[in-house]
Amino acid sequence: KETMKKIFLYILLSFGLFAGCKKDEILVDGQRPEERLTETVAKYADILTGSPYGWKAYLYPDGGGGFSFYLNFDKENNVSMYADIDPDAAAESFSSTYRIKALQNPTLSFDTYNYMHILADPDPSTFGGVAGWGVYSDFEFSLDKVVGDSVKLTGKLLGSKMVLVKATQAEQKLYNEQGLLNSINASVDYIFANSNLFILLGSTNKVQTTIDVNNKVFSLTWEKAGAINTTSTGFAFRLTGIVLKDPLFYNGKKITELT
Repeated sequence: KETMKKIFLYILLSFGLFAGCKKDEILVDGQRPEERLTETVAKYADILTGSPYGWKAYLYPDGGGGFSFYLNFDKENNVSMYADIDPDAAAESFSSTYRIKALQNPTLSFDTYNYMHILADPDPSTFGGVAGWGVYSDFEFSLDKVVGDSVKLTGKLLGSKMVLVKATQAEQKLYNEQGLLNSINASVDYIFANSNLFILLGSTNKVQTTIDVNNKVFSLTWEKAGAINTTSTGFAFRLTGIVLKDPLFYNGKKITELT
């Protein structure tokens, strides 16, 4: 009986130590994980609705290419937007709803159909892409971090990358006056009017430049030591031209956008 009593006491002590350790593990700065997550969700809600002139957004789907949006969030969970997915979307504002949810991490969800959902539409007749997947784009994103005037996000399902950048009052005015559509038209007209585009980057060597407006891919091609070199990345239209998903490099020169 004495042995059984000792075993029972050891078991109780073990449970007590385990419970004490768990309590220490889940408390950080006196807060439980769910409390910290709720606080973070509130912080991001304030950030998104706190940009007085909205956000420029650049979305790069897992399927390649890139797309730009102008987003304006209000405190009633409404979001209005323009997009460079087609001329109508660039010219006409569309409103839907959004939510910031506390899942494993803070999540921004566009929860009613809008321009962003068109990219993920499973019917290829809507926007092309692959049956069942569209262009492999997301409309629900983890809110990863804030860097200066930008917010970095990652798609929850397919890992699409998106960055939001605070818009200025002048930019908001341009979006509302079909500035994105005008930029797309000017860029596309220039590209189709000049079939052999090239750039010079600190030398006399011409670097062939290809801007695929259908697949939203920007490429540089050049010859070096008898070999042909090509580097490419996705791009999105913006008010002043195009912005690249990733910088491209040639002879130490970095290209991030074209105006």
